[in-house]
Amino acid sequence: MKSFLSVPLTIVALVAITTIAASSPVGVIEDAPTGLFCGKKLGIISENMTIYGNNTFEYHNLVTPPFVKKIHINCYNEKFIWDSENNELNLTAAASNPNDCLTKAAKESKSGFPTFTFDGTNINSKNKFGSLKMKPSSTGSC
Repeated sequence: MKSFLSVPLTIVALVAITTIAASSPVGVIEDAPTGLFCGKKLGIISENMTIYGNNTFEYHNLVTPPFVKKIHINCYNEKFIWDSENNELNLTAAASNPNDCLTKAAKESKSGFPTFTFDGTNINSKNKFGSLKMKPSSTGSC
């Protein structure tokens, strides 16, 4: 009878790695997140979005001087398609619509069209100026 100690270490390591990978919180997320997500950066950027269960969201972004030009974006009823393979809000239709609020805001602010990905807990917002992590609100406000 073989004892546990005679099992090659490689097999034990592979089992451990497989177990850790299978329990990882990030992977394919089937459903879009919902709720209010809030973030701030450097004391000059305040950003939040509310994602609704009907594949729409509202987005608010405020960048305040003195170090940068003021940017104030308020977009409501933005439509998206949930991309579960990339865990992101697919905004292709909005980006190709010159009358869409996000498209207009990106052009006016020269920030580039934003992307929003979900890491299982937070929304990561990114444009050509950088990225910002928005965390879920536990109070219903930012």
